[in-house]
This record gives sequence, C-alpha cells and structure tokens, in this order.
Amino acid sequence: MMAKGKIELTTGITSKTSQNWTNFVAQDKGFFESEGLHHTYAIMKDMREGMEQLTRGTVPIVTAMADTPILEIDKGAPIRIIAGIVRTGFGHIVSSPECEGIKALKGKSVAVIDPHSGSTVILREILRRGGLSYQDYDVKHVGGTPKRYEALKKGEVAAAFLSPPYDFQAEAEGYRLLADYAEHFPSYPLAVNVNVDFGRKEPDAVIKYLRAMVKASHWIYERGNRDEAISILEKNMESSRQFAEKTYDYVIQKIKGITPGCHISQEELEKLIDLLVDAGLLAKSTQASKVVDLSFLKKAQ
Repeated sequence: MMAKGKIELTTGITSKTSQNWTNFVAQDKGFFESEGLHHTYAIMKDMREGMEQLTRGTVPIVTAMADTPILEIDKGAPIRIIAGIVRTGFGHIVSSPECEGIKALKGKSVAVIDPHSGSTVILREILRRGGLSYQDYDVKHVGGTPKRYEALKKGEVAAAFLSPPYDFQAEAEGYRLLADYAEHFPSYPLAVNVNVDFGRKEPDAVIKYLRAMVKASHWIYERGNRDEAISILEKNMESSRQFAEKTYDYVIQKIKGITPGCHISQEELEKLIDLLVDAGLLAKSTQASKVVDLSFLKKAQ
C-alpha cells in the first residue's frame, strides 16, 4: 500500500525493549522514511501472537528470537529468517530480594515469555547449571519483558528473565541479578522474519526496511551518537536517563549485543537448532539453509 507516495509498512515487535533498539533508531532518525517507507509498529503480546500474525501475513515482518521462527518453519509455516538485529539474548535472570541465589528458587515460579520457546530452554539450562532440576520450580507463561517485570513486582513469581533497562531498574529497587544471559549464551540471535508470500510480492519493501535497519545498526555504535542513542531508548521505553545510560554501557560497550550490519549466519542458526533438538523441541534436526533467506539482506547492503 502507498501513503502519500511512500510504501506503507507495518512490522511487529514483541514488546518495547532494548532488544529492538535498532528499530527505534531507524524510526526516530528517519531512516525508514528516507527509504520511502511509511513505517509503523504493531506490538505483540508475546512471540506466539507474533508468529501467528506473521504466518497469516497480517503483519508481514516480525522480529523474534530465532528459535521461535525455526520451530514454526519446522511445522510448515510460510516464513523465513532474513536478518539478525541482536547477537545474543542480553539481560539477566532477576529474582525477588529474598532469593539470594539460584538454588533459592526451588519450589517457586519463574516468569517466561512462552514455556516452549528457546529462551525458556536457555533459562532452564542456566538454572540447571546453578543446581536446579526442571522439577524444582514452575515456569509461568507471562509474555514480554514488561509483563514479566510486572509479575515480579506483584510477587506473582519469584524470578524472571528481564532485558535492559528493566533488569537494572529492578536491581535499583532491591531485586537481585542472579545470572547474565550473555555470559552463558553469547550467541542467541534476535531475528528479522518475513512472510514468504509478502517477500515474493513486495521485495522492494523488504529490502528498503532492511537497508534502514542496517544503517541504524551501524549508527548506534558510532561514538559521537552515544547521547542521542540513549535519548532514543529513553523516549521509546519511557525509561529514566539513568537506566538508559546503564543499558547503553552494558549492551553497546560491554557485550556489543546489537548486530552491526544485521548479519546472521547459518552457523549461529545451526547451533540454535542443535539446542532445540537436544531440548526435545525439534523432533529432528532442521537444516539452517531451510529456515533462512539472506537474499534480501545482500541487496540491502
């Protein structure tokens, strides 16, 4: 569709978190507009809804942790991974103040985005390394980071995985950071995913979208853009300057969590597929080449 001479494009994100920082930059700096796109967001309640909308084509491009589209493609969903905007699921397992360590979560509930997602597999593995078996705690399907933070604050769960700045805000409020996802799993990409039919019919829109995202992914690392990048995150997440600055120092400077150039490799996806197979979420190993289509990204660069 066209809007005043521009291509109208709505893309989906699970929630407004720092993992979508590249999207925020591309939007606020006018990179989408300069590519001739009239771009808007649709915010999904969780990745399950995102995949449903993507599969139907009602939202033709959706960002999600790469395990989610892999599982859907294995079931026959007409979608493909076309880029990566985050190289690892950065953030922390955050617990209530009385839980002084992972073992203190025994017999308690932990909030997750989806019980069957790869991020939950990773959370379970981190807790296993900390001394807990799967039977030692319950997982509660809550949704995206803002909802998990709310559940933790209300005392509905004893712990949750929170991405920045929610984890740092919770820490300042007395909650405990029990484990850093990036330290345990340095490669766990957030992917850009496209509906196959949309990609076939509207390749220019996909390429223009990715070109804006690639530009944003490089812009965010330029030293002179630090203050503005923090302001963009602060505005989009309605966060305080203090926690937005701490998020920048952690995500951009410490772990370099945003993926420059929006690259994603078959090797990264193969490792993730192996993890899903080992966890019993994939009945058989799926070839990475069957879930990814990098032709759009190549044309966008």
